[in-house]
Amino acid sequence: MSGKSEGLNVILFSPDTVRRDHLSCYGYHRKTTPNLDRLAKEGILFTDHVANSGWTLPQYMTMHTGLYPLTHRMTLLKYNPPLSSKIFTIAEILKEHGYVTKAFTSSNRYLHPSLGYGRGFDDYFWGLGYNQATKRIINAAIKWLDEYGRQNKFFIFIHDNDTHEPFNPPKPFDDMWGEGYIDRYDGEISHVDFYFGRLLDKLEELGIKENTLVIYTSDHGTEFWEHGFLEKKVNLYNEILHVPLVMSCPSILPEGRIIHGLIATVDIVPTILDILDIPVTYTLQGRSYLPLIKGDPGFQPRSMIFSHTEHNTRLRNVDQPSFEHLSVHTEDYKFIRAKILLPFDERFFEIKMEGGGNWVTRFKALAKRIGMDPSKIRQGTIFRELYDLRNDPKEQRNIIDEKWEIAVELEKRLDLWVEETRKLGNELASAIPKAKKPEKTLIRQRPARGQIIPKCPIPIRINVGGDNYVDSAGCKWLADRPYSYGKWGYITRTYSDVLIVRSKIWNTDDPTIYQSQRFGQSFSYVFDVPNGEYKVVLHFAETIMDFGGIEFFNVYIQDKPVLTSFNIFNEAGGKCRAIKKTLTCKVSDNQLSIHFESLTEPQQEAAKVAGIEVLPMRRNKKFTSTDHPKL
Repeated sequence: MSGKSEGLNVILFSPDTVRRDHLSCYGYHRKTTPNLDRLAKEGILFTDHVANSGWTLPQYMTMHTGLYPLTHRMTLLKYNPPLSSKIFTIAEILKEHGYVTKAFTSSNRYLHPSLGYGRGFDDYFWGLGYNQATKRIINAAIKWLDEYGRQNKFFIFIHDNDTHEPFNPPKPFDDMWGEGYIDRYDGEISHVDFYFGRLLDKLEELGIKENTLVIYTSDHGTEFWEHGFLEKKVNLYNEILHVPLVMSCPSILPEGRIIHGLIATVDIVPTILDILDIPVTYTLQGRSYLPLIKGDPGFQPRSMIFSHTEHNTRLRNVDQPSFEHLSVHTEDYKFIRAKILLPFDERFFEIKMEGGGNWVTRFKALAKRIGMDPSKIRQGTIFRELYDLRNDPKEQRNIIDEKWEIAVELEKRLDLWVEETRKLGNELASAIPKAKKPEKTLIRQRPARGQIIPKCPIPIRINVGGDNYVDSAGCKWLADRPYSYGKWGYITRTYSDVLIVRSKIWNTDDPTIYQSQRFGQSFSYVFDVPNGEYKVVLHFAETIMDFGGIEFFNVYIQDKPVLTSFNIFNEAGGKCRAIKKTLTCKVSDNQLSIHFESLTEPQQEAAKVAGIEVLPMRRNKKFTSTDHPKL
């Protein structure tokens, strides 16, 4: 090591859902990450980084606080208590030490600044896109660096969601490795890596690369049928917990180092602070790995790493976890324990997942896989697993009956860790009032009406969430856009975003219209149009949920309910099936509004629409407009 840590910049770059065994610098057979490979050659690659949780919210909060999930308590899908004022985030700490702090993140709701991530940031640019948003996110960061990067000592956090399901990389990455499910995932990794390379190039162009600590990591991995399912749910297996950790700072860190030995996500904050020579006067549970980076022969990496995951249902007012999942990971073994905490039925275990099966299905599959009778699962049932990681790194053979004494010892250590981390969590949270459950309210999102001069072209067709498009009948559809006075567009005051898929859509000659959609808790589309009577055609397709009965929403036109308790899957008769609803309304104040309101709890984005047509009825005497707006 050389140089001084004073004045170092920090960039924490973290794409979501990245398994390290799909990165070329970790030995993957495809060259998926040439730019990350470059960073690894210029810096340090940790071969044995293990996540402290199996899903986004608790894992990122650990990454930002240096505290375990059971201590910071941001562990549930909803109804988490506020982040304690006694807990300091990395942004708050660096802000105290003179750093300009910026965040550029996706629209992932579990990165929302209100959860506590925003604390300490001068600007927290959340909501830059959920799907196919990498370019927008990286360009926003690059633009800021161009303007201010040379002038400030900065900390930048970047989160990208494109590597999260559904895997839908843009061209040319969509078929870069093939068209299969795993091929598209690898395409997303390469897509993100391409723009990560642009970020690295910008640091070099500005002459600040040598003095910038760049860290690449992820929150969790994902499943590819290793244990019977897709997606990252109900397990703490290696495909979920083994995530990358690469860092580089040419002026102060060694080049081309590969470091073996267990390191946890909880260790990232202490390591950053140590590299920056910032004294630790904050409550942290991680430890700095700078001595190991320096080559200190007396430093011993962790002998075990603890991970925790729990969930509550998003579909009911339940502020308790339905289950708890814990693991302890050593060099040789992993012990995993899951416990059912609430009655084992679909009131509390009903979240549907892309890879098949709700929570009930998955726990039954787990029971069968480890030799338990699925019919005997009850509230209080405990699942225990033990794997020999040296001889069975893919965790396919549960050896708990053969190595019971090892499992007993690891479970004792696990229980002690739970007790200690919960105790600290109670101490830090002692002054926090219990979070109130949100009330269900219909949010009217139409702008105040005045003397509107309607400039909206009629008829108008909106390819919601998508681009300009000419359909099979030759009609022109306009790209989605926010509302502007006198014209048209969407308005949203709560979370909403765009989802784009590549799935085949049935029952239509124009699948493009249904492959993009806006979804959210509550949003509106407003059209400033001449007075008269109109036909409104709404286009829907359920492209995510595999069964009905979960996501319901209402649709209002001119404040009147026109679709109530609407479920796309049920109405269309299945997944990826196009359906349209034709409705009529009368406009008397030059403004037509369509409002979509989720009924599946305020934190569940159940309201969706893929396309909107606003067509004049023949009796509109004073209607004047082009038949098809120009693209």
